[in-house]
Amino acid sequence: MHVTNVVPQMQPFNGGIWLDLEDYALQNARRDDMKISVFTGPFLTDADPTMFGVRIPVEFWKVIAFIHDETGQLCATGYTMSQRDFLHAEEFVFGAHKTAQRSIRSIEQRTGLSLGPLPR
Repeated sequence: MHVTNVVPQMQPFNGGIWLDLEDYALQNARRDDMKISVFTGPFLTDADPTMFGVRIPVEFWKVIAFIHDETGQLCATGYTMSQRDFLHAEEFVFGAHKTAQRSIRSIEQRTGLSLGPLPR
């Protein structure tokens, strides 16, 4: 069995606001000479639409964990983003960023995952 670690994302989402978030994390890590761990995935729901015979997740989450450079404490920040505005051809307009920072606990609750000792 071969299982990949990919999930369908619409190009305007993947190459737009999602990429902006990834670049933001990497730029800050490089600027501060930090090592970060990034966990990413979809929120899978029965309401996700099917396109071309494939279920397409509407919302995604990202958790970025790092050691604070001044306090030495384990820190984490969580984000969720939606590609809802990009799922229909007539809606392929790059709108304002619709990102919202979320607590690690809320991401754990929605995914059913435990992200270990990360601050909530």
